Amino acid sequence: GKECSSVWPSSPRMGLLEIFHCVLMVSADRADIIGKNRSIQNTPTPTSVPKNDEDALLRRAWRYTPPKKSRWDAKKSKTMKFKLIHSINEQNQMEREEGDDVSIQEIEVMKKKAETLQHVLGKGLIWALFREQYPNIFIEREILDKRLPDVVAFNEDVHCDSGRDEDEPLFWGESGRMSVEKTIEIAKKYPHTHFCHLKWGVDVAEYTSKNLEYDLRPLLQSRTAPFEFGVLKGRDPRDYVDENGLISISREDIEWKVYKPPFNCDI
Repeated sequence: GKECSSVWPSSPRMGLLEIFHCVLMVSADRADIIGKNRSIQNTPTPTSVPKNDEDALLRRAWRYTPPKKSRWDAKKSKTMKFKLIHSINEQNQMEREEGDDVSIQEIEVMKKKAETLQHVLGKGLIWALFREQYPNIFIEREILDKRLPDVVAFNEDVHCDSGRDEDEPLFWGESGRMSVEKTIEIAKKYPHTHFCHLKWGVDVAEYTSKNLEYDLRPLLQSRTAPFEFGVLKGRDPRDYVDENGLISISREDIEWKVYKPPFNCDI
């Protein structure tokens, strides 16, 4: 460059020394430039977070934690046993006789293989909804019938002029799917039994279709107990049971269609 041109030999005798000196100067400048470039490329990216950058500190401290799996995510093929708990509200408890400690009650239920957990929890919801009205209520208690009710209740102290047979349930509850044929059979065979069918994920109007009403209405004339159809307002029964098995539900959480003809039985 310029340094070499300024010392270019003025005579052939001094040329070799001056040329050699110029080459050394150019080589030194080039080596210095290359070294600086390499130091820039090899400089590690700083990993430390500035202390005044609070957002950066929060991002650095945050660690992703996968959501905890719910106990209610059980597969249909799994068998499991668990307890459900229900507490009657304080107002209703105050109306009970002193010493009648039934405000909190638990029941053990079994989920069988090939049975959905929603179906089992649906039984628990029916049990919770009606256990205050029918203290002697059970889940899957055998009766003198080929069919096994999901929820059933007997009460020897009920005063009724209908002449109800001792083996006829006071209450019968069904959870989830049920055919129209089974519904009509129960309505016809047990006219003095309070019946409740609880479902979810359907519209209550479509659920109680014209075909069902057509077959059911003639039977209402001989019935003395309500025949109820209910649809959960939530997604499914798991929305009403916490991880500890505590049930939180009331009739206001359900859309009802009730067939309640005149009757002379105190239920």
